[in-house]
Amino acid sequence: MIYKRLLCILVGLYAVISTAQKQRIQIPHTFSAENDEKVSYAIPNQLNDELVLIAQESKQTKAYLINAAYGLKKVIKTKPITRKFKNIIGYTATDTEYIVFFSNKQNTKFFIQKFDFKNGTATSRPLTLPIKNERYLESINHQNKLHFITNTKGTSELNIHTFTTTQRQTHRIALDTLNSIHSSTIITKIETAIPNVIETTNASNKLYHVDDEIIFSFDHNNIETKLCFINLNTFTARFKNYDKPSKNKEGYRSNSYLLDNKLFQIASSKKEMKFTVTDIVTDTIIKEYAVKKGENITFKNSPIVQQGTTTFYGTSESGAKGIEETAKFLKKIAIGDVGISAYKMGDVYNVLLGANTLIVGVSEYGMPMGGFMPPVMASSRHLVNTHATPSLNPTAFSYSRYTDARSTYINCLLDANFDHTEGKVFDNQFDKIHKLEKQNDQLTAKTIFTHRGKVHFGYFNPKDRTYRLHLFE
Repeated sequence: MIYKRLLCILVGLYAVISTAQKQRIQIPHTFSAENDEKVSYAIPNQLNDELVLIAQESKQTKAYLINAAYGLKKVIKTKPITRKFKNIIGYTATDTEYIVFFSNKQNTKFFIQKFDFKNGTATSRPLTLPIKNERYLESINHQNKLHFITNTKGTSELNIHTFTTTQRQTHRIALDTLNSIHSSTIITKIETAIPNVIETTNASNKLYHVDDEIIFSFDHNNIETKLCFINLNTFTARFKNYDKPSKNKEGYRSNSYLLDNKLFQIASSKKEMKFTVTDIVTDTIIKEYAVKKGENITFKNSPIVQQGTTTFYGTSESGAKGIEETAKFLKKIAIGDVGISAYKMGDVYNVLLGANTLIVGVSEYGMPMGGFMPPVMASSRHLVNTHATPSLNPTAFSYSRYTDARSTYINCLLDANFDHTEGKVFDNQFDKIHKLEKQNDQLTAKTIFTHRGKVHFGYFNPKDRTYRLHLFE
């Protein structure tokens, strides 16, 4: 009887582990040189579900065309482009042609590399853009088109340069009524299909891509969150404002997050914290939560955690220290950069509420090398050696965010109606990837990206000289 029970437990554990990740493809001899620095990144085809995997070292680049069933179709070998162009800002794609767009560090000069799988060739050349009086903000890939977003200097005018292959159309949108885009505006791109840490979501200006729209959110004050919706088919804009829980109050820090047409807003002071969930389709508040410094936080599903180094979004407690008193929690996040994040698995939302006191730095994954990128995060426990600009790959950028400052946060689980529900905080994809990394610290050329709505993790194992790509549920 004991043997049977043990066998059932082992079978159950194997089922859980096997469903956490699925190996999709392995490619032998991906890289040539043994001691050379290696990089990989992916170009997903958003229309036919195929994928191009780029494997790059100092003297050679290989582009692997992978079909929707994760079978290898074709390979192109070429030389890397000049190192002057370090940022990848996006791509365009057809069934047989993929064009990668690069820029220099200042985003003032541009370069393209084209992979033509029909003819088995690769070419590269400079790209001239008439944007002398414009400032680059971000880029969005939508339906295999590249939308290159700039701001006309000295104005609130937004420019969207849309590329289909290398053909360009420009659309200009006046945002004067919004008055939120100016010369010092920094936009943080958010991918909501993945877990996002506080160090990402505490930004005041965020950009979301939802279906056929891009949505800017602006949290410049404690009165309201401003939203700007731009349709990528008609290039028309609409605007909405949503009162914050801290409206008409002093001493608060606030922020917001968008997911599933719901606006999550947090406002916190040394005396209390509030957060609300608002339906942005019906413009109605669905749920409100609040706690004062002398009360217990009844809607949390984890200890109040302070962590010296942010690792992952939800469950990692390595080096974490619990805070028993609500007053201490409120005091800590009141002096930090407040953020709120939400992530959905099944019908449950994991909402993260907290702040970090100081962002010491962002890894150089935010400025990837056009030629190759060395592993620059030796101190980090979650290395991803990849081209991780938010423009190309917000998934890898989010995974790679790190800080030496202290983060303080709680996890809250909400059901489909946004009522608090009891339960343990679940492992997310980043936790699962981190566990796989820990099994072998020799892995290199690592990349994380979202394809077909799923998180993928790719890496090269020098022991058997094989590149593997895993899908994580």
